[in-house]
Amino acid sequence: VDCYCNRSFIIFSGTLFNSLECVIVNAYAPNDVISKKRLWASLINLKAVFPKPWCVEGDFYEINSLDEREGYVRRDMGMVDFANFICSLELIDIPM
Repeated sequence: VDCYCNRSFIIFSGTLFNSLECVIVNAYAPNDVISKKRLWASLINLKAVFPKPWCVEGDFYEINSLDEREGYVRRDMGMVDFANFICSLELIDIPM
């Protein structure tokens, strides 16, 4: 039905299987924390434009849990920002 994109993401809004109205987001996050934080904020703001349930996938260059990366022993600011992003969009992080 609708789409929006920039260098870091593509958003498609429509209906799957003739009944599931949803938004598919494919994100490609930058490497640095500040740019990622801007990306998270942009997507959070776009939630109002695309209010149907979201499925977000892509390359985030971030982890949500210490279990996702060997050798990590503490949470850093990027992880906190990513967790806030997931919470703000009411997403469910499906474990790999």
